[in-house]
Amino acid sequence: MSINRKDLATGLIFIAFALTYGYMSVGTMSVGSLTQMGPGFFPAMLAGCLGLTGVVVIGRAFWVASESPFGVVPWRAMIFISVATVIFAAFVDDLGMLPGTFLTSFIACWADPRISLRNNILTSICIAVFCSAVFSFGLGVPLPIFGDIFAWRA
Repeated sequence: MSINRKDLATGLIFIAFALTYGYMSVGTMSVGSLTQMGPGFFPAMLAGCLGLTGVVVIGRAFWVASESPFGVVPWRAMIFISVATVIFAAFVDDLGMLPGTFLTSFIACWADPRISLRNNILTSICIAVFCSAVFSFGLGVPLPIFGDIFAWRA
C-alpha cells in the first residue's frame, strides 16, 4: 500500500493544532451550550472542524496514494505571514484597528515577491478600511479605530 506522505503530514499538523487550540479553548474559557454560547464555544467548534479536516486528509493519504515530492518550503511566505500576525497581536491596542490592520496587511503582502509596492499599499488600504468598517462599526468590536499612539496630547 502506498501512502501520500504530504497528506499524512498535513493531516497530523491539522490534528495537532486542533488538539492544542481545542485544549486551550475548553481549558481556559467557558464553552456554554448552543443556546447560551460562552467565549470558548466558537474556538472549540473551529478546533473540532480542524480536527475533522485532519482526519479526512489522513484518510485521503491512504486512499488517494498519488505520491508527490514535498517540494520547496515557502520560507518567505511563512516568515512574513507569521511576523504580520505577531505584529498585529502586539501593537493593535496601541495602533488601533485601522493602522494595525494596514500594517499587518502591508507586511503580509511581502510574502509574495510579485506584489509591487503600489499594489501592496492599495491592497493594505482596502483591507484596513474594510476590516475597520466590518469589525468596528458593523460588529461593534471594542477596539478603537485609532489607538493611543495617535491621541492628541496637549
